[in-house]
Amino acid sequence: MKIVSISMVKNESDIIESFVRYTLNIVDQMIILDNYSTDETPIIINKLIEEGLPIVLINDDDASYTQDIKTTKLLHKAVEEYEADIVCLLDVDEFIISNNEENPRKIIESINSSKYYLIKWCTYVPTADDSDDKFIPKRITYLRDETLETFYKVIVPKEIVLKYDVNVSMGNHNLIINGKNNTKLREYNSNLNFAHFPLRSKEQCMSKILIGWPNTIARNTENESWATHWELLFNKIKKDNNITSDDLEFFSKNYALASTNYDISIKKQPINLNFCKDIEIKYETKYNYLNNVLENYISLANEVVSLKREINVLTGNVNIIKLIKIKISKLFLR
Repeated sequence: MKIVSISMVKNESDIIESFVRYTLNIVDQMIILDNYSTDETPIIINKLIEEGLPIVLINDDDASYTQDIKTTKLLHKAVEEYEADIVCLLDVDEFIISNNEENPRKIIESINSSKYYLIKWCTYVPTADDSDDKFIPKRITYLRDETLETFYKVIVPKEIVLKYDVNVSMGNHNLIINGKNNTKLREYNSNLNFAHFPLRSKEQCMSKILIGWPNTIARNTENESWATHWELLFNKIKKDNNITSDDLEFFSKNYALASTNYDISIKKQPINLNFCKDIEIKYETKYNYLNNVLENYISLANEVVSLKREINVLTGNVNIIKLIKIKISKLFLR
């Protein structure tokens, strides 16, 4: 049985090596689409490939963050070109874990090939007590109260991909099958979780917020309940030009939740690494959040200029609205 992971990444140099080395203890091959990273992410991936690790790197020159469309294409590529029997859809901050401390591969191999599976998040929180280990799951070991988790991610057997018209929803949270949300083909697997490490350091957090909040406004989703925390931290950074360790822990505890009114507990619960080989971090990188932020705004500025030119050219054309919408979608960068 061949298990393949697919991922779309952008400016994740602080975690990419941890993610790859861990995941290759579970899957046979990784397909990674680099969505126009401006940091060392593709450099590190290429170094891992030079080691002989089974990674396919696809360089994406289209900076737009149309994750649903691009991941759907990766899903079909994994099955049709790379002969995957099972495909795990993973963001770079998600590590597949089992609830019985064995290699998650054993559980993945046993799934029903006629169903696709939703796997629940469990979110890890950086604290002042963390070690300085370079391997992310060794450094960040405090788990957020699991009763707060509401998000799931997807694992898909090839039978589903070959038999139906399958599209991945935004965020890899579900599948759209034959144009509908097909609950009959869906199962929840409680023996697996995705250990989620969305925030790892103050620098990475500031990069995520300073890029993410303006783009949330651009997508007109700033009124969504989960966006409240992004605005709070954005204003904190704007006011203080920095965040504290307490800010980082607070935002991590509240990540992707609908309210900041929860009394959130965390407990020390490192993920099991006993089955892992070759997880030593070899390629050091210094996270440059300002570089990521400035590159994002340069891209936005260039797209605005391009959009203005298109409007001038297309004025009077009956298809102007459709074409402008396509162009505007390219502003939605992560």
